[in-house]
Amino acid sequence: MSDWQGFSPLNDFTGPLLDNLKRHPKRIVFPEGEDVRVLRVSQRFVEEQAGAPILLGRREVITRMAEMNGISLKFVRIIEPEKSSDLQMFCDRYERAEQMFGNGLPMNTREIVSEPVHFAAMMVLYGQADAIVAGNMKRVASVFRAVNKYRQDPVPTKPLFAISIVLVPEFSKKFGGRGVYFLADTGYCGRSACCSIYYRTVRMVRCGEAALGVAESHRHGRGDCGYCDFQVEMIQSYPRSGNFTKGF
Repeated sequence: MSDWQGFSPLNDFTGPLLDNLKRHPKRIVFPEGEDVRVLRVSQRFVEEQAGAPILLGRREVITRMAEMNGISLKFVRIIEPEKSSDLQMFCDRYERAEQMFGNGLPMNTREIVSEPVHFAAMMVLYGQADAIVAGNMKRVASVFRAVNKYRQDPVPTKPLFAISIVLVPEFSKKFGGRGVYFLADTGYCGRSACCSIYYRTVRMVRCGEAALGVAESHRHGRGDCGYCDFQVEMIQSYPRSGNFTKGF
Protein backbone atom coordinates (compact mmCIF):
# COMPACT_ATOMS: atom_id res chain seq x y z
CA MET A 1 0.00 0.00 0.00
CA SER A 2 1.25 3.49 -0.80
CA ASP A 3 0.82 4.78 2.78
CA TRP A 4 2.91 2.02 4.35
CA GLN A 5 5.91 3.62 6.05
CA GLY A 6 7.46 0.53 7.59
CA PHE A 7 7.74 -0.61 11.18
CA SER A 8 8.68 1.77 13.96
CA PRO A 9 12.23 1.35 15.31
CA LEU A 10 12.68 -1.11 18.15
CA ASN A 11 12.58 0.51 21.59
CA ASP A 12 13.55 -0.48 25.14
CA PHE A 13 10.54 -2.78 25.34
CA THR A 14 10.19 -4.27 21.86
CA GLY A 15 13.94 -4.82 21.45
CA PRO A 16 14.42 -7.08 24.51
CA LEU A 17 11.05 -8.74 23.82
CA LEU A 18 12.11 -9.67 20.28
CA ASP A 19 15.48 -10.95 21.49
CA ASN A 20 13.70 -13.10 24.08
CA LEU A 21 11.34 -14.51 21.44
CA LYS A 22 14.27 -15.41 19.21
CA ARG A 23 15.72 -17.46 22.06
CA HIS A 24 12.34 -18.99 22.91
CA PRO A 25 10.08 -18.91 19.79
CA LYS A 26 6.32 -19.03 20.38
CA ARG A 27 3.25 -20.03 18.41
CA ILE A 28 1.11 -16.87 18.26
CA VAL A 29 -2.48 -17.01 17.01
CA PHE A 30 -3.95 -13.85 15.50
CA PRO A 31 -7.80 -13.92 15.46
CA GLU A 32 -7.85 -10.82 13.22
CA GLY A 33 -6.09 -12.53 10.35
CA GLU A 34 -7.89 -10.45 7.73
CA ASP A 35 -6.21 -7.25 8.91
CA VAL A 36 -3.33 -6.15 6.65
CA ARG A 37 -1.42 -4.92 9.72
CA VAL A 38 -1.52 -8.44 11.13
CA LEU A 39 -0.23 -9.83 7.83
CA ARG A 40 2.76 -7.49 7.96
CA VAL A 41 3.47 -8.45 11.55
CA SER A 42 3.28 -12.15 10.65
CA GLN A 43 5.81 -11.68 7.87
CA ARG A 44 8.16 -9.80 10.20
CA PHE A 45 7.64 -12.43 12.89
CA VAL A 46 8.85 -15.13 10.50
CA GLU A 47 11.74 -13.04 9.18
CA GLU A 48 12.98 -12.43 12.72
CA GLN A 49 12.61 -16.15 13.54
CA ALA A 50 10.62 -15.16 16.61
CA GLY A 51 8.03 -17.91 16.27
CA ALA A 52 5.23 -19.38 14.19
CA PRO A 53 2.29 -17.06 13.40
CA ILE A 54 -1.19 -18.52 12.98
CA LEU A 55 -3.83 -16.43 11.19
CA LEU A 56 -7.56 -17.05 11.63
CA GLY A 57 -9.84 -16.00 8.79
CA ARG A 58 -10.93 -16.76 5.26
CA ARG A 59 -7.99 -18.17 3.35
CA GLU A 60 -8.86 -16.58 0.01
CA VAL A 61 -9.31 -13.16 1.62
CA ILE A 62 -5.99 -13.39 3.46
CA THR A 63 -4.03 -14.63 0.44
CA ARG A 64 -5.54 -12.00 -1.85
CA MET A 65 -4.78 -9.26 0.67
CA ALA A 66 -1.19 -10.50 0.97
CA GLU A 67 -0.72 -10.53 -2.82
CA MET A 68 -2.11 -7.02 -3.19
CA ASN A 69 0.31 -5.69 -0.58
CA GLY A 70 3.39 -7.70 -1.47
CA ILE A 71 3.37 -9.64 1.81
CA SER A 72 4.92 -13.09 2.05
CA LEU A 73 2.92 -15.79 3.82
CA LYS A 74 5.78 -18.29 3.83
CA PHE A 75 5.75 -20.30 7.06
CA VAL A 76 2.49 -18.55 8.08
CA ARG A 77 -0.32 -20.94 8.96
CA ILE A 78 -3.87 -20.01 8.00
CA ILE A 79 -6.90 -21.62 9.66
CA GLU A 80 -10.52 -21.13 8.71
CA PRO A 81 -12.40 -21.87 11.97
CA GLU A 82 -15.62 -22.91 10.23
CA LYS A 83 -13.74 -25.57 8.22
CA SER A 84 -11.35 -26.73 10.92
CA SER A 85 -11.32 -30.40 11.90
CA ASP A 86 -11.02 -29.25 15.53
CA LEU A 87 -14.25 -27.26 15.51
CA GLN A 88 -16.44 -30.09 16.79
CA MET A 89 -14.02 -30.84 19.63
CA PHE A 90 -14.01 -27.18 20.59
CA CYS A 91 -17.83 -27.07 20.44
CA ASP A 92 -18.07 -30.07 22.77
CA ARG A 93 -15.71 -28.33 25.21
CA TYR A 94 -17.77 -25.13 25.04
CA GLU A 95 -21.02 -26.96 25.79
CA ARG A 96 -19.46 -28.77 28.75
CA ALA A 97 -18.28 -25.43 30.13
CA GLU A 98 -21.74 -23.90 29.71
CA GLN A 99 -23.37 -26.82 31.53
CA MET A 100 -20.77 -26.65 34.31
CA PHE A 101 -21.65 -22.98 34.89
CA GLY A 102 -25.36 -23.81 34.85
CA ASN A 103 -26.14 -21.95 31.62
CA GLY A 104 -27.65 -24.85 29.71
CA LEU A 105 -26.88 -25.83 26.12
CA PRO A 106 -26.69 -22.86 23.72
CA MET A 107 -28.56 -23.05 20.42
CA ASN A 108 -25.71 -21.58 18.34
CA THR A 109 -22.61 -23.33 19.65
CA ARG A 110 -20.86 -23.64 16.29
CA GLU A 111 -21.46 -19.98 15.49
CA ILE A 112 -20.00 -18.89 18.83
CA VAL A 113 -16.95 -21.18 18.81
CA SER A 114 -16.10 -20.49 15.16
CA GLU A 115 -15.87 -16.78 15.99
CA PRO A 116 -12.08 -16.14 15.71
CA VAL A 117 -11.51 -14.85 19.26
CA HIS A 118 -13.29 -17.84 20.81
CA PHE A 119 -11.55 -20.25 18.44
CA ALA A 120 -8.17 -18.73 19.31
CA ALA A 121 -8.88 -19.11 23.04
CA MET A 122 -9.70 -22.76 22.47
CA MET A 123 -6.45 -23.26 20.59
CA VAL A 124 -4.49 -21.95 23.57
CA LEU A 125 -6.56 -24.07 25.96
CA TYR A 126 -5.73 -27.23 23.99
CA GLY A 127 -2.05 -26.36 23.63
CA GLN A 128 -2.22 -25.63 19.90
CA ALA A 129 -0.88 -22.08 20.43
CA ASP A 130 1.10 -20.34 23.14
CA ALA A 131 -0.58 -16.92 23.09
CA ILE A 132 -3.22 -14.74 21.45
CA VAL A 133 -2.55 -11.31 19.95
CA ALA A 134 -5.76 -9.39 19.27
CA GLY A 135 -7.39 -6.00 19.69
CA ASN A 136 -6.84 -4.24 16.35
CA MET A 137 -10.41 -4.75 15.16
CA LYS A 138 -12.15 -6.20 18.22
CA ARG A 139 -12.85 -4.50 21.51
CA VAL A 140 -10.55 -5.64 24.29
CA ALA A 141 -13.61 -6.66 26.34
CA SER A 142 -14.55 -9.32 23.77
CA VAL A 143 -11.06 -10.82 24.04
CA PHE A 144 -11.34 -10.83 27.85
CA ARG A 145 -14.69 -12.61 27.78
CA ALA A 146 -13.44 -15.34 25.44
CA VAL A 147 -10.22 -15.97 27.35
CA ASN A 148 -11.97 -15.96 30.74
CA LYS A 149 -14.57 -18.47 29.57
CA TYR A 150 -11.97 -21.09 28.67
CA ARG A 151 -9.55 -20.74 31.57
CA GLN A 152 -8.48 -24.12 32.90
CA ASP A 153 -8.53 -23.17 36.57
CA PRO A 154 -10.70 -20.11 37.23
CA VAL A 155 -10.45 -19.46 40.97
CA PRO A 156 -11.31 -16.22 42.83
CA THR A 157 -7.80 -15.77 44.21
CA LYS A 158 -6.25 -15.95 40.73
CA PRO A 159 -8.38 -13.57 38.67
CA LEU A 160 -7.99 -12.63 35.04
CA PHE A 161 -6.48 -9.16 34.76
CA ALA A 162 -4.79 -6.82 32.31
CA ILE A 163 -1.32 -5.34 32.18
CA SER A 164 -0.68 -2.04 30.42
CA ILE A 165 2.88 -1.47 29.24
CA VAL A 166 4.04 2.15 29.19
CA LEU A 167 7.36 3.36 27.81
CA VAL A 168 8.56 6.60 29.42
CA PRO A 169 12.22 7.26 28.47
CA GLU A 170 12.29 10.42 30.59
CA PHE A 171 11.67 8.37 33.74
CA SER A 172 14.73 6.21 33.10
CA LYS A 173 16.93 9.29 33.47
CA LYS A 174 15.29 10.20 36.77
CA PHE A 175 14.64 6.81 38.35
CA GLY A 176 17.02 4.51 36.47
CA GLY A 177 16.17 1.34 34.59
CA ARG A 178 14.89 1.24 31.02
CA GLY A 179 11.86 3.43 31.51
CA VAL A 180 9.47 0.54 30.82
CA TYR A 181 6.54 0.39 33.26
CA PHE A 182 4.02 -2.39 33.75
CA LEU A 183 0.66 -1.31 35.21
CA ALA A 184 -1.43 -4.12 36.64
CA ASP A 185 -5.22 -4.38 36.72
CA THR A 186 -5.75 -1.48 34.33
CA GLY A 187 -8.09 -3.38 32.02
CA TYR A 188 -10.45 -5.03 34.48
CA CYS A 189 -11.20 -3.65 37.91
CA GLY A 190 -13.54 -5.60 40.14
CA ARG A 191 -13.86 -5.84 43.89
CA SER A 192 -10.81 -7.78 45.03
CA ALA A 193 -9.47 -9.27 48.23
CA CYS A 194 -5.89 -8.56 49.24
CA CYS A 195 -4.78 -11.98 48.03
CA SER A 196 -6.06 -11.22 44.52
CA ILE A 197 -4.18 -7.93 44.46
CA TYR A 198 -1.02 -9.68 45.62
CA TYR A 199 -1.48 -12.26 42.88
CA ARG A 200 -1.81 -9.59 40.19
CA THR A 201 1.28 -7.77 41.42
CA VAL A 202 3.43 -10.91 41.47
CA ARG A 203 2.24 -12.07 38.05
CA MET A 204 2.85 -8.61 36.62
CA VAL A 205 6.46 -8.67 37.81
CA ARG A 206 7.02 -12.10 36.34
CA CYS A 207 5.43 -11.05 33.06
CA GLY A 208 7.80 -8.09 32.87
CA GLU A 209 10.80 -10.27 33.62
CA ALA A 210 9.77 -12.81 30.98
CA ALA A 211 9.08 -10.15 28.34
CA LEU A 212 12.33 -8.28 28.89
CA GLY A 213 14.54 -11.25 29.71
CA VAL A 214 15.42 -9.85 33.15
CA ALA A 215 17.44 -12.30 35.24
CA GLU A 216 15.58 -13.70 38.23
CA SER A 217 18.03 -12.47 40.87
CA HIS A 218 15.39 -11.27 43.32
CA ARG A 219 14.67 -12.57 46.80
CA HIS A 220 11.52 -14.49 47.65
CA GLY A 221 9.27 -14.12 50.66
CA ARG A 222 5.79 -14.97 51.77
CA GLY A 223 2.88 -12.59 52.12
CA ASP A 224 -0.28 -13.46 54.01
CA CYS A 225 -3.70 -12.04 53.26
CA GLY A 226 -5.41 -10.84 56.43
CA TYR A 227 -8.87 -11.75 55.13
CA CYS A 228 -8.35 -15.39 54.21
CA ASP A 229 -5.95 -18.31 54.55
CA PHE A 230 -4.46 -17.79 51.10
CA GLN A 231 -0.70 -17.21 50.96
CA VAL A 232 1.09 -15.65 48.02
CA GLU A 233 4.74 -15.46 47.13
CA MET A 234 5.98 -11.87 47.21
CA ILE A 235 8.85 -10.77 45.02
CA GLN A 236 11.03 -8.24 46.81
CA SER A 237 13.17 -6.92 43.98
CA TYR A 238 13.36 -3.48 42.39
CA PRO A 239 12.61 -1.47 45.57
CA ARG A 240 12.15 1.76 43.60
CA SER A 241 8.76 0.60 42.30
CA GLY A 242 5.40 1.15 43.94
CA ASN A 243 2.87 -1.43 45.06
CA PHE A 244 1.05 -1.74 41.77
CA THR A 245 3.51 -0.30 39.27
CA LYS A 246 6.64 -2.09 38.22
CA GLY A 247 9.51 -0.30 36.51
CA PHE A 248 12.35 -1.99 34.63
